[in-house]
Amino acid sequence: MTTLADCRALDAQDPLRALRDQFIVPEGVLYLDGNSLGVMPKAAPARIAEVVTRNGAKASSAPGTPRAGSTCRSAWATRWPA
Repeated sequence: MTTLADCRALDAQDPLRALRDQFIVPEGVLYLDGNSLGVMPKAAPARIAEVVTRNGAKASSAPGTPRAGSTCRSAWATRWPA
């Protein structure tokens, strides 16, 4: 029978053990959900904020909507002039 001590010994020898520190895992939680994207990496919130900040102005209009000063007009804009 495998004991808790056996499990702890195996865990201590796991070469991937240090990677756990790169993820947001609440203390005492054993994450076993194989049907998800997994726990969030600690770097994800800062990276998301960086991308949103950098690309926020680009995402402010609907797809196909010409921006002010743009010479590009989508097909719908030419069919339904303002």
